[in-house]
Amino acid sequence: MKKFFVYSSLVFSVIFLWLFSNFSYAQKDVFSPEDSLKSINFLRKQIYQVLQRFNEDKNNYGIVVYSLDKNEYYLKHNMEKSFIPASLTKLFTTLGALSKLGKDYKVKTYVYYDGYVKKGILEGNLYIYGTGDALFSISDLDDIVEDVKKYGIKKINGNIIADPSFFDGQTDRFIYSGDFDVVQKTQPITSIAIQKNILTVYVTAGSIYGKSVNVQVVPSSDAIKVYNSGKVSRSLGYHKHYEDFNTNSFGGGELLTQRKPTSSRNGDTKKALKVSSEVDSNGIQTIWVTGNLPAGTSRTFTFFIENPPLVVAGALKGRLETAGISVSGTFSIGNVPFDKAQPVSIVNRDLVEILKEMVKESDNYLSETVFKMIGAIDKKMTSNSKEAIRYIFNLLDSLKIPCLECKMFDGSGLSRRNRFTPEAIASLLIYFINSQKSVIIDSLLPIAGYDGTLKGRMIGTTAQGKVFAKTGTHSNASGLAGFVKTLDNERLVFVFMYNGGRPFSFKKIEDELCTVLSSFFYSNIQE
Repeated sequence: MKKFFVYSSLVFSVIFLWLFSNFSYAQKDVFSPEDSLKSINFLRKQIYQVLQRFNEDKNNYGIVVYSLDKNEYYLKHNMEKSFIPASLTKLFTTLGALSKLGKDYKVKTYVYYDGYVKKGILEGNLYIYGTGDALFSISDLDDIVEDVKKYGIKKINGNIIADPSFFDGQTDRFIYSGDFDVVQKTQPITSIAIQKNILTVYVTAGSIYGKSVNVQVVPSSDAIKVYNSGKVSRSLGYHKHYEDFNTNSFGGGELLTQRKPTSSRNGDTKKALKVSSEVDSNGIQTIWVTGNLPAGTSRTFTFFIENPPLVVAGALKGRLETAGISVSGTFSIGNVPFDKAQPVSIVNRDLVEILKEMVKESDNYLSETVFKMIGAIDKKMTSNSKEAIRYIFNLLDSLKIPCLECKMFDGSGLSRRNRFTPEAIASLLIYFINSQKSVIIDSLLPIAGYDGTLKGRMIGTTAQGKVFAKTGTHSNASGLAGFVKTLDNERLVFVFMYNGGRPFSFKKIEDELCTVLSSFFYSNIQE
């Protein structure tokens, strides 16, 4: 009986708290339209007070706040003005991908063979054909090797050939975007990729002075050569001290991660460890390791993989041979003879998995790969980027998303020539919520204070955990666009865009505005 009483009391308490919480947030139902208008006017006043503190020309920013529940705009400022969107562009790439390919789409990497298999021997070539899996990894290669073994192939009397023809031949975003300045270099954008087309070099010094340093390259591939003349030194006395540089500042044959000298002793900088990369006319990438590294220390360097298809072919050949499958031929780039090719293995990647990392982490490489995928799928134009742009703008027009002043030159937003309006972005977000894609977009967007590019923002405020939004940043632009729930659980769409010389100051404004929106509730405001 006592247990029943305790249990009943607990249930009653839970029901009471639920009713109380719902009653407290349902107060707006008893307000008159006039009271509601006063509350919204007060919200506008709070927003303008935050913007006033920013002390910036009002023409430099655009603000939109829209209620999904009431189907009305609460605030419109420069809504139809075009701004540089930076990474807010990725929202349009996401829309294009989900509409063109569908939420259940699988990005596939195929492995075929030609010729014939007899008594475990393949008399022919093995081909790998990619369709844009930007997250393809070394472990995926191992899965392919396992499938080859299960197929019964023990020896290949032929070559390992990578076919990158699903995408067009232009792999440089800077060129196909038609930009005039390099905001940030990106890895080669290819339909066959590995490790996001990033080559990582680990250099480790043992304990014995004068011995060679150890060098490990990931991914390992017959298309990557290492020349190591680096030595273990006694101490730091003749070397620079190093700190990490910005890992996104360099590309091509230059370092992606390099070490910045902060101080030196005894001045002999020529003996410092140096790692460099170059590519020969055959597409073979060579890593040069020279200089000295203090005993017991290590360094990590990263470069772009300059010829990803060739590296994948070389890596697959090496993995096969390590697994005991001998390959008599070499590795190269070519085309799959589809009329006589037989499938051996398929690696599937959920499109949504790629989109999630692309949007949450604002990954430019993933964005450009998805962008080209949109343009490549139907083979309507020789240029993947032009076809992707054509498709996205036709889609916006069919959805009646206003975008007459919009311009798009790439899929990531690196291009400073891109232009979108707050109205267009708000309309896109409203479409996402009102369509069947609402659950998907909620899972893709960064969450304030929890993950992605918003992980370190709005912590400890009412906005933490209640703001789902995409960020955008250039040296002359800042943006934040997404959804927020108010204290009344009202769903609001918001878009903040700024172009000017103080983008990082505006990010503080964005956070304050999100806090204002997430704290909003209807009350009997006396004006």
